[in-house]
Amino acid sequence: MSSISQEEVAKPTSPRGTDFSIHFYLSGGTGSGTSNTSISVGRPASSADVLGVPILTPSYMFGIRLPQRSGEAPALGPAPSFPTIAVVSTDRRDYTVSFLGTDVVGDVDTYHLGLTPLRKPKVNRLRELWVGENDYLPRRALVAGNFTIAPLVDVPWTIDFTLHEGAPLISDESADQPLYMPHRHVITNATISFDDVRENRTFFDEPLVTPPVTDTTLLEPPDPL
Repeated sequence: MSSISQEEVAKPTSPRGTDFSIHFYLSGGTGSGTSNTSISVGRPASSADVLGVPILTPSYMFGIRLPQRSGEAPALGPAPSFPTIAVVSTDRRDYTVSFLGTDVVGDVDTYHLGLTPLRKPKVNRLRELWVGENDYLPRRALVAGNFTIAPLVDVPWTIDFTLHEGAPLISDESADQPLYMPHRHVITNATISFDDVRENRTFFDEPLVTPPVTDTTLLEPPDPL
């Protein structure tokens, strides 16, 4: 991830001069200890959290309905006490799905699908999807916007998935366009990665400490499942 200002993008410059710092040596007299304090002079280093503090989960699925495992049947509930005359059902589709061909994502053969939202395009953000030819599990997705704050919701993102014990989890989320942040900062390469994912539950299956949420916190929108 890199963060530069719009002026630096338009007029790149080569820095001149020498970096230096000021050191203070404080002593309290004969037999006492000495304290050494260093203060850097110049522009402070950029914060690592230029995008905001993430409160995310790698199991977020962007509304993707995973295929049901073989051998599992949906629960039908108790048998009705009256005769069944007819069964009426509806299937409200969120997308029109088109087949775009086959592709290899990582080392997995996939079907490449195009998705056009039929309603609520800001909620139904999927635009392209790559699923494994053998298991139909997602390996990559292209979404029109990510998270809940601007400018992250205004640019497309590529989502890469990995399998953990047979279940898909997000490995990387990468912005496909520069992010024009407040205070004239431009992030040219933004990637959020989930590393070393493992099962780690508390007694109540909730975090022991809930981090504070601000207007710059990275949150996923409610899953439209």
